[in-house]
Amino acid sequence: MEQNGKRPSPYRGFWAVLLALILTPGVFVFIIDYALNHFGAPSPALNGVTARAMGLGLGFVFHLMCMISGAFRPGWEAVKRRWADFFDNLIVGPGYALRALRDDMRDDGFTFAISMGIIATNFCFALRSLLQAIAMLS
Repeated sequence: MEQNGKRPSPYRGFWAVLLALILTPGVFVFIIDYALNHFGAPSPALNGVTARAMGLGLGFVFHLMCMISGAFRPGWEAVKRRWADFFDNLIVGPGYALRALRDDMRDDGFTFAISMGIIATNFCFALRSLLQAIAMLS
């Protein structure tokens, strides 16, 4: 999909995906926290931890739905092709394979790695909040 002899940037339009990945769990936390504080139990500390655990958990479910629907398919295809080419280039030599891998990363971008990093971070925060809520209950 070249235009005027130039390839479009691999990051074109990625800011919208990045915003959705970051803001969705935050919006869930805000809505659940508001609902628990106004209609839930009278324990603000427990409400906050529970809202974080539930909101971040729902955010993680949203991320999984994005993965299942194929939102990250172009990035995943680029990663698979990149590593397959790397192992093919090892026949020529390790120096050439590493240079080609670096050039491929520069061309394809790091969008898949950034997305997976955000998803993994969200999962860790959700798990930590869930463990805090369980600890507060016991």
